Amino acid sequence: MKYNPQSLFVSQQGQALYPESGCGVASLLMLLKFINYSPLPNWEKLCGNLRLDVSPVEKGYAKENPEIGLYPEDIFRFAVKENLLFRVHFFDDEWQSCLEIAPIMVLLDGIIKEYPEEPHWVVLTSYDGKIFSYLDPWSKESDSKKIALADFKQFYTGIACQLLAKQKSL
Repeated sequence: MKYNPQSLFVSQQGQALYPESGCGVASLLMLLKFINYSPLPNWEKLCGNLRLDVSPVEKGYAKENPEIGLYPEDIFRFAVKENLLFRVHFFDDEWQSCLEIAPIMVLLDGIIKEYPEEPHWVVLTSYDGKIFSYLDPWSKESDSKKIALADFKQFYTGIACQLLAKQKSL
C-alpha cells in the first residue's frame, strides 16, 4: 500500500503531557492515523486511554522500569478494547512484506544519543532488504530516518505492533 509517511508524523516534542516520554503515544497516533481511526483522539485523550498517569507498579511492572512511558501491554489493551486488528511478531523474512501493508511501531533500545540507556518507540515505514526507513517521534521534523539491518538488530528489543484494520463495529 502506497502512502506518504510524512503525512502520518506526530512528534512528542512540544506536547503538553509527557513530551520527554511520549514516543509510544506519538508512534501509536501515527498508526491510528494510518488506519483512519475515527474519531482520532487528541494527545491528551490518548495519554489518558493508555493510562500513562498510572504508575508502572500499579500496572504490574517492577519499580526499576521507567516511571512514565508506554508499555507494550498498554498498546495491546488499547487495541483489544477498541476492537482493532493488530500484529505483534515479525519474522526476519517478513519485515518487507509486512511494511508494504502498514507501518509498524517498534521499541528500540539505546537509539537516542541523548538517552542511550532508554528504550524508544519509532515507526518503521519501509524496508528494502538492507535498510529500514522510519519516523522518529523524538524529532521535530517529519523527515524519514534510515537504519541498516545490522544496526536495527542491535537496537531492536523484539517488541513491535502493527495495526491492520479499522475498528470493527459490534
